[in-house]
Amino acid sequence: MEKKYDFENQKNGEKTAKNGENKPPESIETRFSTRNQPTSQAKKEGWKKWRNRKSLLDNISNEFAKEIGLKDGKNISGTEALILKLKNTLIGNNLNKINLQQANLALRFLEILTPKESNIDEYDDENKENKGNKTKLGYVEFCVASEYDKPYAKQEEMVDFAFNGGTRLLLGSRGYGKTDYITILGIAYHLYLDNLKTFILITKEKIRGNELVAEIRRCLENVGVKFQNKSLTRIRIKGLIKKEPNLVSLSLRSKRIRGKHVDYIICDDMITPDDCSNAERERVKKVYEELQKLSKQGKTNITIIGQPVHPKDLYSELRGLSSIEKLEIRHGEIPELDHDLEAQRLAGVSEASIKASYFLEIEADLTMPFFALKELDFFPSTGAVAFIDPSSKGNDWTAISVASGNFENIIFCGFAFKRSWDNCLEEIMEICQILNVKKIFFETNGLGNYPVRVLKKNGLEVVGWHTTENKHSKIMNAGMFRDFIRLANLKFSNPILKDANLAYIKQVKEYDYNAQYDDSPDSLASTLQVMGLIGKREKNKD
Repeated sequence: MEKKYDFENQKNGEKTAKNGENKPPESIETRFSTRNQPTSQAKKEGWKKWRNRKSLLDNISNEFAKEIGLKDGKNISGTEALILKLKNTLIGNNLNKINLQQANLALRFLEILTPKESNIDEYDDENKENKGNKTKLGYVEFCVASEYDKPYAKQEEMVDFAFNGGTRLLLGSRGYGKTDYITILGIAYHLYLDNLKTFILITKEKIRGNELVAEIRRCLENVGVKFQNKSLTRIRIKGLIKKEPNLVSLSLRSKRIRGKHVDYIICDDMITPDDCSNAERERVKKVYEELQKLSKQGKTNITIIGQPVHPKDLYSELRGLSSIEKLEIRHGEIPELDHDLEAQRLAGVSEASIKASYFLEIEADLTMPFFALKELDFFPSTGAVAFIDPSSKGNDWTAISVASGNFENIIFCGFAFKRSWDNCLEEIMEICQILNVKKIFFETNGLGNYPVRVLKKNGLEVVGWHTTENKHSKIMNAGMFRDFIRLANLKFSNPILKDANLAYIKQVKEYDYNAQYDDSPDSLASTLQVMGLIGKREKNKD
């Protein structure tokens, strides 16, 4: 039986054995520098296999370094570096300051690093419980083993897409098994393949997250995975040596999101039709922004799964971002799972609800006149007219609408700058040159003719425009022409113009009575006024 020594009763370099023998024990330094490696060939092979698990050693190193208070523990990698740190910390000149707890921690950790003959086999046996044989089940076989039906090809495509890294948006028709085959089986399968993977599952309600965690646990149990815990909200697989569990479930209202750095974040139905109020939409967007900050090794892997609910929800916003990978599976792509939509219509289900749930289409009501405007990737070069709605002090936006006819349509290429008009002169000149602007109308409300004179000095043909009409009424009147209006989304070489073009499109499409910014849609409506398409009450000033 190995002797235990009392480090608190040390004197003059001697240590007293707890069994009463006054025999100087092996020094700590010797203990750190000497490893009791196996001598037989079989034991040497076991030791070699154990040492090759570098990721496990690094995890142990980090955890132990944190326990003993090493500030730079996060930079420790490998056994040798750690032992050197322990030497310097626990031995050095501070030997008398080491307490019993620190010493026991050091010795216990050293025993892990230098396993005896017995615990090499014990470690391998424990790992076999979760690692299993070299041959792992495929995803389809795993689904069947978990007592689910075999997935269809489109469902497998959804799973492959969801776990392919980066920020991803997956929208799918109702009844296509998004939660079953991605959230439940997808997470379970990746944990089955690698018990060191870590996930966060975000759901709208806490109870829903608990249900999903329980089902993921059941699926893993079906294929023989063992666990360290029985929690309803998290899963720790046997053999995991990390601070974070393999899976933790959080709700939208959870205050424990910060500080959790995991391999994957899965957001399942964060937005639902039963509550899509403005406050709830803003809450979802804030949670999304916090999740984006939980990067691991500089990369954030987030998959957002659901169905669009509102024109201004997170799904609609992400659909407009070219930087995010997107996959949309609509009604008809998995015929075997399609619902009877005619029966739903006969039962009184609204067409708007059917379009959102099955065809991923959101119909804006009359309060959002420009939400469904189509976008084009070109602008006519035959000549255009522009209207500038200026910001005087940069508190709101300087909006520029450039319009040109194309058959029966009016194409608008617009720009919104979060600065005053006089700080946009360089961009105004560039826009007029690129889009061949022949004439500019400049709103002079509150500014007078000074801006008109400045622009004229730069060689532009400018007319002052003053109006007293109610802004919202003017914009809603312009909405009557939405079937003929198109928005140009162009690829400008100047990134400032590109960002301003996107900001303009966003403000126009998302306009309603309570919109935070209305400068761009107001500029668009004023352009229709100067073209004589909608009524106006104004004074022209040359």
